[in-house]
Amino acid sequence: MKRLLIVTELFFPSIGGQEVRYLELGGLFVKNGWAVDVVTIGSRESDAKQQIDGMTVHRLIRSSTYRRPDARLRRDPKIMWSFALEVKRHLRKHHYNAVLFNIWPLLPQLISRVPRNTVAVVDWCEHRSGVAWATANTLISRSTRKHICVSEGLKRLLSKRYRIRDIESIPSGIFTGQYSVSANKSGLLFFGRLSHHKRPEEAISATILAREHGFREHLTVAGGGPLLDELKSKYGHLDFIRILGRVSDEEKLNLFASHRLHILPSVREGFPRTVAESMASGTPTITTNHADNGTVGVVQQYRAGVVVEPGAGQIADAVLQLTNNTEEWHGYHRSGLDGSAELDWQRVYDKFIHHLGEVG
Repeated sequence: MKRLLIVTELFFPSIGGQEVRYLELGGLFVKNGWAVDVVTIGSRESDAKQQIDGMTVHRLIRSSTYRRPDARLRRDPKIMWSFALEVKRHLRKHHYNAVLFNIWPLLPQLISRVPRNTVAVVDWCEHRSGVAWATANTLISRSTRKHICVSEGLKRLLSKRYRIRDIESIPSGIFTGQYSVSANKSGLLFFGRLSHHKRPEEAISATILAREHGFREHLTVAGGGPLLDELKSKYGHLDFIRILGRVSDEEKLNLFASHRLHILPSVREGFPRTVAESMASGTPTITTNHADNGTVGVVQQYRAGVVVEPGAGQIADAVLQLTNNTEEWHGYHRSGLDGSAELDWQRVYDKFIHHLGEVG
């Protein structure tokens, strides 16, 4: 039996884009006959070792202080270093045919010694700009021969800027059969973690502006995060702003199916799962043109919506344009539905297996 190791900072039941990516991708490896281990960082209350969807999850470090949302460094560097050392020890003791390193945290892929007969891959979920990040990215680009990333746009950027040659775009897939399209779509949807870099308040401000110019539909804001209470306090009195917090998977599917437009004004993204979910639900996306917002390339690649310059006014203009121009909206609606077939997990898995090549 072939064996895969996934090295990642956080894992289910922690919820985030990468956690879901590895939970579902790892589950597909299990279904296709692989033994899958995950090494990760857990809370103090976590089990050191447990089985999740057929995968063996090893929480090599357990700490309640690793995530520090209010600190300048959002992750505790001491715990990052301790985890990297534990990953290195784990790889010395166990044999794997392939090792998949999440770029987060940054250290394990840099200090671990992967045997020559083991295929090692670094997974880039996003790109961050800046002098310090350029140095870190260069080191990571040289840590393994093979790389994957979440979008074609990110692949082009990494290939050009860091001269990575053996790289493939492996998006976070979806199980397309779960999604549907409502016949009566209405309203705007922001779905995701309510944190500063995703700019949920910009979506709210854009909705308020659009309504000043005749827009009569609502905005639904769904997801947990540090801004939830603040947004409820500031905008909870507005009957056209629905701030739900976290929702169930069933509610999520209904939200994507029933809303007319998906708004994602993030400063920083790789390939947001919410865009794939919007595509599979026939809901065009409006996103903003930030340098590290990978959503831009995804929306352009699949013609699944529009890209505007940052700002609530620009988003409001796009909302009015797409709600008033049904032909343009239907074009993005159809293109998104067609493109979502490429994002089905089985097709993504097959592409990844091909990129791995022969494994010993």
